[in-house]
Amino acid sequence: MPNVIWEALRNRFAPPDGSTSRPDLEFVPWACLLQPRATRPKLGSFTVFSGAWATFPLELFADTRAMCSAMSNCSSASLRGLAVLAIEAPSYLMSWNTASPEPTVNSSRLRSFPGGGGVFQIPYPTSEHYERRRGMPPAPELGRRTALAALVANVAGRNGTSGLIGRSPLRSQLHAECRAAPAGQCLAQGQMRGDSRIWNNNVNTTAMYRSSVFCLQPWGDSATRKGFWDAVLAGCINAVFNSVGWNETDAWFGDHRRWTVRVPLEEMRPGGRGALGFLQSLPKSEVARLHSEVASVRGRVQYAIEDGTPGGDGVDVLVRNLAEHFWQQRAAGNLPRMHSGENTCKELLGHICRQPTHPYANQLRPALPFGAGPSGSRVG
Repeated sequence: MPNVIWEALRNRFAPPDGSTSRPDLEFVPWACLLQPRATRPKLGSFTVFSGAWATFPLELFADTRAMCSAMSNCSSASLRGLAVLAIEAPSYLMSWNTASPEPTVNSSRLRSFPGGGGVFQIPYPTSEHYERRRGMPPAPELGRRTALAALVANVAGRNGTSGLIGRSPLRSQLHAECRAAPAGQCLAQGQMRGDSRIWNNNVNTTAMYRSSVFCLQPWGDSATRKGFWDAVLAGCINAVFNSVGWNETDAWFGDHRRWTVRVPLEEMRPGGRGALGFLQSLPKSEVARLHSEVASVRGRVQYAIEDGTPGGDGVDVLVRNLAEHFWQQRAAGNLPRMHSGENTCKELLGHICRQPTHPYANQLRPALPFGAGPSGSRVG
């Protein structure tokens, strides 16, 4: 994920070669968090954390291992006023069974660095993005979508040995609904993690999302998922089963409830209509409104390597809101002075480097060896 944002920032905002002026904002790769920096920006610095905080095993991320190798350089001054962007902030672990009307939710929060830097949730990078040559990837109109819903989600871990993904029967129920639906009504892909590497076939995923009115987004390892943002870019109305996690991007990227429908878990319990039954019951006028809202925000949720996305893109949103955040902090006197009693660098970051080996890392290691592929790649 940081690679995508870094490439977009470098391509669109890098100063001319030989420039000696101080930048307004500075992007610091997570791997370089503790490395000495020659100059300080006028407003503030920010970094991007690859994974879902405290939900995905941090040892999977090469940039975190690189950061930990520099702990001898750890000082509060290197972190003061640094903003952190993450795909989950905080992270949520959810579980549910059909006897309960609502899921059980546990959260884990990354503490803000000293000096008012802040921690902000941002969307996952989408599989497609704006290119100046071809413009925005087109999204089919509502009348051209032949399927009611699409489901791209694995159900269980490798060979079924690590239990149900999401710690609930929800994904199994949705796949069962799709199998029982009339042909073409529900497009489904994915069963076992490792046996069906669904996110390595983005062409099929995008085609399914572009062919469907609704995209089912059950929670998984954590509350949010990449497919949600891919679906928005494809013009598909996301159907979620809880608002936990999705609320965290609202302040910067708009109220997700305007362009998302929530399927009550009550519908997934015995006697309920199921997800497909609930979606079929929505008035056509409401479906049309939701689809129009999705169309209005789809450009804003993708990180374009080139500028020019009509109405702006996710990179524009990040830069504008980070600058505003730092201006407000400075106006309040919070930057860049040291605060009394602030946590030390090793208190803030040391627990990351001491995190014990997570069994999930062993499960994924044969398929995603350290250093292979983009840092912070998500699976299923």
